[in-house]
Amino acid sequence: MWPNFSFPLFFDSTQEVPPLYHYTSQAGLLGMVQGKHLWLTHIHYMNDSSEYDDAIEFISKVLKEDYGIEDAEHQLTYETQELDKGNVYSFSLSEEEDLLSQWRGYTPNGGYCLSFDSAQLTQMMQSQGLRIGKCLYDEKEKRDVIHKHIAGIPPEQYKSSYHIGPSREPRGDTPEEKALDAINIEREVELSSQHKRERDKYDYNMEIFERARIYAPLFKHEKFSEEKEWRIIAVKRELPELREGKSFLVPYLKIPIVEDLKKDALHKVKIIVGPGPHMELARRACELLDILSKDITISKIPFRNW
Repeated sequence: MWPNFSFPLFFDSTQEVPPLYHYTSQAGLLGMVQGKHLWLTHIHYMNDSSEYDDAIEFISKVLKEDYGIEDAEHQLTYETQELDKGNVYSFSLSEEEDLLSQWRGYTPNGGYCLSFDSAQLTQMMQSQGLRIGKCLYDEKEKRDVIHKHIAGIPPEQYKSSYHIGPSREPRGDTPEEKALDAINIEREVELSSQHKRERDKYDYNMEIFERARIYAPLFKHEKFSEEKEWRIIAVKRELPELREGKSFLVPYLKIPIVEDLKKDALHKVKIIVGPGPHMELARRACELLDILSKDITISKIPFRNW
């Protein structure tokens, strides 16, 4: 479940989102269209496995440099690697249809570009507790998001609110000042106040780490900015299913797109057949898919990958 915080960069509706496209293999197409499920992959098992780690490293660096939070990377790394804890799963989409870099990166052996009906996606997200957010590429923009949405307050306010230090300096050497220093009641009050600040700081840091691990999937390297990626995010505590990957099993969640898998059909699905040796045959085969009001076309990219 999503933590009980505000996440302004995420939406539970696609009404304000541009048309989005998902690039996938033949197996992915069948799983989503025939199975009527989206497959959300555990964030540590995405195609670029270092991507999330790099995001965590960048967030930790900013929290340490700007806020003085020393243990951010340790806390975030530990929490996100435990598969039985509340984990983050992601489904990638792009604003760009029929994009060469997407065909190369995600369908090296041929594949398809899919666009789902916006109303159907919105219904799925709201019924399943999913949200969608736009990926961030610019470093300044990411730093601003850390300040505004992850830490939630400016660095100066954090440091003044949660400064932990000596209760007070010694008053001096005169008999009167030494006598005042010996008054334990005053010191106990100050120590109690410091302990409260320590507890408050710990609790607030835990909130920062919780927000960080959910925002991290939106942090991408600027070199990938042409993808204009959006991600549907799930935060679930349930144990995932497993599917075959290139070199290891991949944990993922199967999220039903429709309410009744037996009765409800997908509708208004757009399919673009990717570059391949028999694109017209592939297009005709897609006509057999059980979809209401489907739009099936062929890629215009002059790219040979066979």
